[in-house]
Amino acid sequence: MELTDSLWKVSVSIVAVILLGACSSTESVQHIEVFITPTFTEQDNSISEVSGYKKVNSITTIEEGKNHLKTDQKQVEDFYDLDGQYLKTEI
Repeated sequence: MELTDSLWKVSVSIVAVILLGACSSTESVQHIEVFITPTFTEQDNSISEVSGYKKVNSITTIEEGKNHLKTDQKQVEDFYDLDGQYLKTEI
């Protein structure tokens, strides 16, 4: 019984080390960006006119491992009119 318990503990330890080793080979990169861009409204004559601007905050995370690639992007857009008055936020 004691030999079986010892083998069980050793086996569990080896599996844990292998799993931890596999996780450690993952590389993660994060890009944070903030930019301002104009917003446009289409007029009756199909000409777009600047109607305001939006401030965009975004975080892009890229995780790369031996057998996988995962990307995740989160962004918040704050919209303003031409006078700088806040209109709305989109997440």
